[in-house]
Amino acid sequence: MAYRVLSKTLGATMWFWMMYRMKEDGAVAFGLRHPWDHHGEHDDHNNHGHKKEGSAH
Repeated sequence: MAYRVLSKTLGATMWFWMMYRMKEDGAVAFGLRHPWDHHGEHDDHNNHGHKKEGSAH
């Protein structure tokens, strides 16, 4: 009985994890998007429209 409950719990956990990862990375897994493409995400490393200190512009 305990093995049956444990196997169903682990199986459900596996499927929930797989569905979560497909939600997060599904486009990459199916080749619809490259992992290095970050469309619409904010990146702190770029300064769009911000002047550097000491810049003449």
